[in-house]
Amino acid sequence: MKISVVALIGCLLLPAASFAQDLAIIPDVEVGNWIALHHSPDQGVSTDICMAASADQGLLFRGDAHQLEIRTGNPQWSMTAGQRGEMTVTVGNYSHTFEMIAEGASMLTTIAQPDDMKALFDALDSASQATLKYGQKTTRIVSLYGSTKALNQFRSCVASNGFADLGNAAGDNASPF
Repeated sequence: MKISVVALIGCLLLPAASFAQDLAIIPDVEVGNWIALHHSPDQGVSTDICMAASADQGLLFRGDAHQLEIRTGNPQWSMTAGQRGEMTVTVGNYSHTFEMIAEGASMLTTIAQPDDMKALFDALDSASQATLKYGQKTTRIVSLYGSTKALNQFRSCVASNGFADLGNAAGDNASPF
């Protein structure tokens, strides 16, 4: 399934970034239902935002020099900006509840601590799907097909740019060493 990079850019960047004329969104990895990208304010010389997302916008990850974010979206939602609620992510034995805030009508976000995101990524690395429960009302399943490579790229981007340490990437990275 091809992911619309333009749709992801709107969901991942527009609420949180101001754009210069030399904006560059660079896709890094697109596998299965997942994509990893990064934003360069200077046509690829440096990176100021790292991103990874599922095709259905169920899980979106964003990191920059100031914070790490977990986002989730659905174009059918209708929320008021600032509305608050909880999202519980369950993957195998892992379960964590995040306090979410509506960024707009169809996007929820939370600022995540590196240890919380690392624990989530460690759980995602060994599963085929994640269950998201929003409050007591809505449950959603997110496919993790392709997530390992996209999340490995996100971890690498975040680490190499000095944003955070999210632990070692999962799985065999086809290293020649």
